[in-house]
Amino acid sequence: MTKNRFSFCSFKSLVLLLRDGLNNFYVCNYFQEGIFRVVAAILHLGNVNFAKGQEIDSSVIKDEKSRFHLSFTSELLRYIFCTFPSLNNCPYLDLLVIYCISN
Repeated sequence: MTKNRFSFCSFKSLVLLLRDGLNNFYVCNYFQEGIFRVVAAILHLGNVNFAKGQEIDSSVIKDEKSRFHLSFTSELLRYIFCTFPSLNNCPYLDLLVIYCISN
């Protein structure tokens, strides 16, 4: 097993450094939170695993851990859609949220 290059403390300092940089560009905390939620949603999507579905070109969520990450991603994106209504014009993200809500 490989050891992570960054410890939690160094990751926290990187996040604080990023926040300072965003503050220097006058990005308010409101938008910073939105940015971090989108990044978190993308990272959670990386933890979703799929298995082969019944149809030739279909797939299903592999396990409960993957279902949790997909559900958490939908919650993060739902917040983004409610906070920033202009993103509602993005059909692919909207379909993901609808799929996660219905399952």
